[in-house]
Amino acid sequence: MIYDSKAKFATLKEISKYIRVNEIHPLEIYLGLDQFGNKTLRLNENFEPQNVKSSAKIVIQQVKTQEYNSIMFINSGDDDIFYSFCNDLICTSTNCNVGFGYKFLLNRYTKWKKMFASNNSILSQNELSGLIAELLFLKDISIQKYGVRDAIMGWSGQEPTHKDFSYGDIWFEIKSLEANKSSLIISSLEQLDSIVDGMLVVYRLEKMSASFDGISLNSLIANIKDLILDEECLDIFENKLIQAGYYYNVSYDEFVFCNMSMQAYVISQDFPRLQRTQLPNSILSVKYELSLNAIEGFKTNI
Repeated sequence: MIYDSKAKFATLKEISKYIRVNEIHPLEIYLGLDQFGNKTLRLNENFEPQNVKSSAKIVIQQVKTQEYNSIMFINSGDDDIFYSFCNDLICTSTNCNVGFGYKFLLNRYTKWKKMFASNNSILSQNELSGLIAELLFLKDISIQKYGVRDAIMGWSGQEPTHKDFSYGDIWFEIKSLEANKSSLIISSLEQLDSIVDGMLVVYRLEKMSASFDGISLNSLIANIKDLILDEECLDIFENKLIQAGYYYNVSYDEFVFCNMSMQAYVISQDFPRLQRTQLPNSILSVKYELSLNAIEGFKTNI
């Protein structure tokens, strides 16, 4: 499901008036303006109110009527972040059963609150393109080959493993490269070192203007979330994003890339790489540059 809360809020002019997000959503979720004109997402449901603290960007209010209780998430920060927050709550709760909406939305809010509280630093352009390459591989290849849950479980994120993806007896190392580059950096010995064959997958990503209809990190993550129907699996995915240094930031929408190409290479025993068994124990770490022209013969399809 895709929802555009920004467009919906644009139609709202009257204060203290709420409209249901749509008639097919299982939960009574409404968007509207509170008595002060603040953008608000509201859930009406029978629930036992918990003690929920507001964040710097979202104010929480809970009210009780004769017919139901309401919890209201009120924007007190950046509009774009609030739109994304609303879209997330609406879309991820489409399979939620009536009567469980309060708990579900609170769990989603807690995750967003953690991200709100995180530092405001953003990924560098190299880190950004690297994460985009991994997520493109996850969405377009891993999920298609292994299914959503197994694909996400096989993604290392920043876990203490040296391969980006691992499924059974095959592994994948993912690299991003500027469109005009003819070599790539292998930043550690362990990235291509293994006694079993694997694959090196190289995405050529060209940075474009913000108005270009291309790939941005926030939209790519939203697309992947749309594929995840299981709440536990979504939790795992979001935790891996945090491990990778990602916290939602509107500024990522300014970094738009065009995926120029993707090429895979078989990492077999005769592939030109450095391996631990070739080096003396006195060498603790290695970083080297690999010519793409020199590995043409190892190209393969996935």
